[in-house]
Amino acid sequence: MSGTWQYALAAIAIGAIGYLGSEALFWAYPPEGITLAAWASTVVAYALAGACALSAVIWSGLVGWRALFLGGAVMGFVVEGVIVATMYDAFPFQLVWTPLAWHALVTGLAVSGLHLSAMQTGWARHLLALLALGAAGGLLAGYWPMERPVLPSTREILVYQIGSGGVAVLGFVILGRMGSLRRPPAVVLALVPALAAVLWIIQGIADPRPQRLAFPLMLGATLWAMRRLGRAGNLPAFPQAGLARQSVFLLAPLLTALAAAFLWRGTGGHAANIVAALSLGPAGLALWLWLLLKAIAAGAAASADRHGQADGDHPQHPA
Repeated sequence: MSGTWQYALAAIAIGAIGYLGSEALFWAYPPEGITLAAWASTVVAYALAGACALSAVIWSGLVGWRALFLGGAVMGFVVEGVIVATMYDAFPFQLVWTPLAWHALVTGLAVSGLHLSAMQTGWARHLLALLALGAAGGLLAGYWPMERPVLPSTREILVYQIGSGGVAVLGFVILGRMGSLRRPPAVVLALVPALAAVLWIIQGIADPRPQRLAFPLMLGATLWAMRRLGRAGNLPAFPQAGLARQSVFLLAPLLTALAAAFLWRGTGGHAANIVAALSLGPAGLALWLWLLLKAIAAGAAASADRHGQADGDHPQHPA
């Protein structure tokens, strides 16, 4: 399979996983009036944002958990800063929530990273990790009865969560079957990010709020850090596992669905959103700033090495 087709399939897979982590896990209950077409169009939107993240990861050569977090941040900035443009509301809170606090920290690390890393351990650890993820989603679901007095039926909740989770499993399977990605042509890497940039410019002309400048500033800082922390030539690689092991991921949306369907029905709910904002927001911002500092340190170390090599090539002669 060529690098271009691998890239396209990987972006679709990331979109499916991104929808589960950033939409289904966050909302718990299916949005009011959602249709299959609306669901599919949102997955496509996440696939396009995922393509931007994948291009950034391949271009920077960043791998491991840092690639998952900062790649999730890139996806979050594109989703919130271009596709829905909610990043500029409630300024500056929305700059962190949800691009860093949810897309990067939860979808990038707690959903994708947790499953991919636990999948390489024993069954017990894998099961416990996914049960913890599902329980966290179920606790957050306790917020939505405060917002939606009439909740969806149990069947609707289960179909929404298990359906979204099943598509996410398919995404993990696709990535696992690919293993290590091949590098696509540069024009392929640049195509979707360029379209996102053009769309952002058009939106800025139509709605020239100064808050919009936060998008290129935060995205640019993230890309700069990825480049400094990455190594040229590195390509993303995904662990392989059988369908049974991949399907264990369904435990997380199943537990979230059961909690949303049974625990909070008929109650007034609880303010889990405040707890999530006060914990995930500072954590996501702190991790992002820490990686920026690591990038600064990496740049300083590289500069010192270059100066040291230059001095070694031209030794000083004693007077």
